[in-house]
Amino acid sequence: MPTLVAGAIVLLMLGIACAAKGRGVLALAAAMLVVGSVSGQLATVRSSATREAQIPVGTVTMLMRVTTDAQPYFGSRRFVAVPSAVADGGEWRDWRGPPIEVHVDPPADVSVGEYLVVSGDLAARLG
Repeated sequence: MPTLVAGAIVLLMLGIACAAKGRGVLALAAAMLVVGSVSGQLATVRSSATREAQIPVGTVTMLMRVTTDAQPYFGSRRFVAVPSAVADGGEWRDWRGPPIEVHVDPPADVSVGEYLVVSGDLAARLG
């Protein structure tokens, strides 16, 4: 990452120098290289964070904050929530995963911003 930052700074300086001398095409090319380099590095960081997520499968208990209103879904209700902790043998561990979609049966109403303790089955699903 430090090499990338140094390279981006050099390209940025080159772009500024080209723009000052009236070479707009070179300045645009340098700016595009900087943006592409930074974007690629950030994509790598995002991908590695996804691979490092620890998502338990099976019956879990979680503390979560509701981020969407509950919507009808085939006789139940569903909403999206951001977990903050997951129970593990009587202890709470920080959640290191993405927001999750919660299906509630029997239907229950929840409001955005509510904090809930939810127990149920957790399964991976593309979405």
